[in-house]
Amino acid sequence: MSHDTSELGCIQEKKDESDISTSADRYATSQPPAWPNDSVAVLSKGQTSGPGAFRTLASLTADFVLREGNAQIPLKSESGAGQRWMTSNLRAARADSTKVYERARHELMISDAGAPTGLQAALEQLLNCSKGIGTADSHGGYLSYAPTAALHEGALAAFACAGLNPGLTWMPTSPMFAAMERSVLDWAGSDVLRWPSGHSGVFTSGGSVANTLGLHVARDTVAKSAGVRPSEVLFFIPDHVHYCILKGLRVLGVDASQIVPIRCDKDGRIDINSLEDAVSGNSDRLKFGAGIIVGVGGETSTGSVDPLERLAEIRDRFINLWLHVDGCFGGFFALTKRGEFLLRGLERADSVALDPHKALQAPYGVGMLMVRKENDLRNAFSMGAAYTPPTNNGLGSENIADISDLGLELTREARGAQVWLPLRAHGPLAFAKHLDWCQDAVEWIARRLEDAGDLLMVVTPPQLSTVTFRLPDQYMHVSQRELTEWLVDDVNARGHILLAPTSTSDGTSCIRVCVLSARTTPQHLTELVEDLIAAAKTIGGCATRLEHSRGNAARSLGFRVPYTVRPLPGKGLGILADEDIPQGSLVWEFEPGSCIPKTPEDILVLATSSGREVAADFLNHCFCWGEEMLYPQGDTQFFNHSHRPNIASPDGEVWLANRLILAGEEILDDYGTYQSLDFYEQLCLEFGTESSSRVAALYRSDNS
Repeated sequence: MSHDTSELGCIQEKKDESDISTSADRYATSQPPAWPNDSVAVLSKGQTSGPGAFRTLASLTADFVLREGNAQIPLKSESGAGQRWMTSNLRAARADSTKVYERARHELMISDAGAPTGLQAALEQLLNCSKGIGTADSHGGYLSYAPTAALHEGALAAFACAGLNPGLTWMPTSPMFAAMERSVLDWAGSDVLRWPSGHSGVFTSGGSVANTLGLHVARDTVAKSAGVRPSEVLFFIPDHVHYCILKGLRVLGVDASQIVPIRCDKDGRIDINSLEDAVSGNSDRLKFGAGIIVGVGGETSTGSVDPLERLAEIRDRFINLWLHVDGCFGGFFALTKRGEFLLRGLERADSVALDPHKALQAPYGVGMLMVRKENDLRNAFSMGAAYTPPTNNGLGSENIADISDLGLELTREARGAQVWLPLRAHGPLAFAKHLDWCQDAVEWIARRLEDAGDLLMVVTPPQLSTVTFRLPDQYMHVSQRELTEWLVDDVNARGHILLAPTSTSDGTSCIRVCVLSARTTPQHLTELVEDLIAAAKTIGGCATRLEHSRGNAARSLGFRVPYTVRPLPGKGLGILADEDIPQGSLVWEFEPGSCIPKTPEDILVLATSSGREVAADFLNHCFCWGEEMLYPQGDTQFFNHSHRPNIASPDGEVWLANRLILAGEEILDDYGTYQSLDFYEQLCLEFGTESSSRVAALYRSDNS
């Protein structure tokens, strides 16, 4: 069907002309236009300009932050698979978080369709985003990754600067805030890195950006000095660098042909012989070209520190070779005697990335790039435009660099204040003493684990404030990676401590503990060791049992879906789906040899020979069907009783999924058996186990 749109077009044209005419008439008056009703200028002024209203909302926020800062557990999660997202990438591990995310995405939607909530209601919604599932990163038991206390002093500085909103693009716009940031950079350059005068730096949003900008400065400087294109500069990158280095090289457009990989030694540090060979092999290119060596001042998994003095010596052989050190984790440990010894040679670096939101306890979003020569930093970033003030490139005391000439960002918050305020309030020595305590803490942890006998093994000794450990290798059919992940899940489920798995440079799976947060107390250290020992005993028992199962020829009889057997915190061994299982799918069926008939006499004999606990455990895995009590062989015996069976049998021959079972979720918590035998019920009562028929009755009641 066709329509004549000419008339509609004329109407629209007349409407547009009317709007223009009305607008022109409006501006013909001598008065400037008034604020429109309900514009953000009117609404914000009405809700926050009064000191009483603003003070009330600020107080509400402060009270909430203080309450949440005293969170009782480091991992806020639903029970079950939702606690395993740190060790599993299967769908069920993120199902709880995904549900919360999607619900919040809808509830927090920005739209003109609904009425505005008003400031206080919106603020309460914002604050409540910290509730529910997730991690409490400031909790003292958060010992995974590189934790931070996010000191309230930093929050106060961020709050003040966000409210005052000083402009830092050019020094004259906020000279005192610019000087505040510069005072922190001066301190870091002189007292942490021990550089001579002439150094400079810039605050960034974190260590990743600091490293990326540092690599840009390095490439720009050595390329100009050598008279080569940036695409000709070589990058000598050790295997153990943080992956943000590789991301940064990608952002900078560095081709793979420019990257020279350097292997690690047995201690997880850069292999000097490998670097020597790489530099020698490229000596012709370096003689007339340029290169950058990247060193690590505190490796993420183990805390190892590269031999920075040796790196500096190799750097010195070529005029256009640069040494950049990623000191985001370990750099500030140079404030301590032990750290200074480990980091010797850091003072010879050309550029260093630091991360105050780690060792200096700043909130997330504060990083630092330090460069030995300020001119290198300026030359890499200084630029202007017709609408900006002229850049002062002359010499003299008035030649103070604008922040826009020292980094990528132009307009940004005064993030350096979040570091300055706690340093000014407590003094650098207070932070040095805390970092010293962190090193003492991991030494203590290592000794306690060694005292636990054969339960746990230290993999890499304490370095800076990190130590790694694992369960001993004593199984043929259970991998070290599985043991590590199971141990992490078991400890995390206990609710005191949050850990994460990792691996060393040689691929050894292990657990890493990093003590860094100023909220971590001696009590947290005690809880860590106690939970590790208890979890190691639990996982050791499960692994021994699973070792026998995996050596059983009948282990998978009857299964018709892909599955994995693993310990489930608080439940023992359970069976998880390897992929989504749609509702109604065949999961398990009787197969010759999959189940062995048992009698009450068998249970009583077992109780006499091996004890009542063994007999009760054996009975707990039996189920009734066809007037028989059956004991499953292999992996099927690890099905645990629950009030929520996921599969059930319509005929005693096949077991089907009652609902969609997600990948990573338990396939079966119970047999779903609705039969009952009197002798079986009597045995369960005598040995204190819950019969499958009672579980089934509860299940039917829950779903009626």
